[in-house]
Amino acid sequence: MLMSRSTIYKILGILVIMTAVEGTLFYLTLRNMTAAEVVGLELVFQQSRILWVCALGYLLVTALLCLTGCEFSGKQGYTLHRLSVSQRSVFLWQAFYNICCFFLFWAVQLFIVLALCRLYMEKIDPPAISNQTVFLAFYRNDFLHSLLPLADMSRYVRNIFLILGLGIASAYFPIRQRRGGTGVGIIVLSAVTLLFFSHSMGSLGNDILVIVFSIATATMALYGALKEEAANET
Repeated sequence: MLMSRSTIYKILGILVIMTAVEGTLFYLTLRNMTAAEVVGLELVFQQSRILWVCALGYLLVTALLCLTGCEFSGKQGYTLHRLSVSQRSVFLWQAFYNICCFFLFWAVQLFIVLALCRLYMEKIDPPAISNQTVFLAFYRNDFLHSLLPLADMSRYVRNIFLILGLGIASAYFPIRQRRGGTGVGIIVLSAVTLLFFSHSMGSLGNDILVIVFSIATATMALYGALKEEAANET
């Protein structure tokens, strides 16, 4: 509850703004492009620059979650130390909450693109579309395919480990900050996410790379947080 009260409304605000901006960009792009010619759904997503809006929203959510519990963000660090639960429990609950937030971010972004697909199907003349239009767009557009990989199972596994890794690494960041260090893991994993999230179908090597980074980052964060807590108890 402490974690959610301090961030959930801000995260929801970011998601609302992201939805509004992406919807506006998609609508304007679709209106301008269809005025000249009929265009494919995947091209509208590409030209509307929705990927960049999603990336900015992701960075804002990540920064917000990392700052929760840091000493320079109010008195949260002091409050956490006064709780009648161990710092290990605080870390694990924060990791769980952060994982839920990153899952929420992915789910909202997926909902947005599906809603925009519906808008496209309503605005384009029926002879120019088919019941396969949206299905093919999620294979042809790298961003859409990475959000909903369809039959690309390795991409599903990658997304799961990425959400887990981001949640755990972001929960470790305030622990390191309170001890005078820097949570490098979430910074590196965030950069990997921005560079490698949007990839074409069948990019098994890319998926394995992100999975390995996610597992390694999460493992180091878990080890570091639990080791420091054990040292403090002794």
